[in-house]
Amino acid sequence: QRVAVARALATGAQLIFADEPTGQLDHANALSVVTALLEAADESQAAVVIATHDNRVAEMFSAIWQMRDGHLSTCDAS
Repeated sequence: QRVAVARALATGAQLIFADEPTGQLDHANALSVVTALLEAADESQAAVVIATHDNRVAEMFSAIWQMRDGHLSTCDAS
């Protein structure tokens, strides 16, 4: 997963989709990976879309969308 994140950052993509990029990582490494991803995306002015079940990861983003019972809704990112 970390290699996939590094590859996405290295290509200079303007839009990065990540499906559970921290799913197999412990909490500290998960936060480190997401922080690096967000910092690199900010530097290159890329957008990042992450699918995650980890609320701590989701809370690192300025916008959160939640899928529940087949319905997509926005949540307040606080």
